[in-house]
Amino acid sequence: MTFLDSVNTCLKKTLTISGRASRSEFWWFQLSFFVIGLIVGLIVAALGADSTLASIIGIIFALYVIVGSIASFTAGIRRLHDTNSCLLYTSPSPRDYAAS
Repeated sequence: MTFLDSVNTCLKKTLTISGRASRSEFWWFQLSFFVIGLIVGLIVAALGADSTLASIIGIIFALYVIVGSIASFTAGIRRLHDTNSCLLYTSPSPRDYAAS
């Protein structure tokens, strides 16, 4: 799966937790989410906190982070399905807390 295919698939399946996600789909989306966040963060930092444009970009970026976080979470669940696991395998059990 190519980079753009992976990003498009994850964004189209933002609210879908059924099915499977390939390794490339999951990691390409994670990489794009990180790189876009890094670039936007640098742009806002360069504009300065008092800039109106920085505030507008910040609001748009906040919406992107909300949608991207949901898409990342559901892609992670679909990736777990691909490895024949489920979300319950990743949640901590009381035994984990007792050991600490």
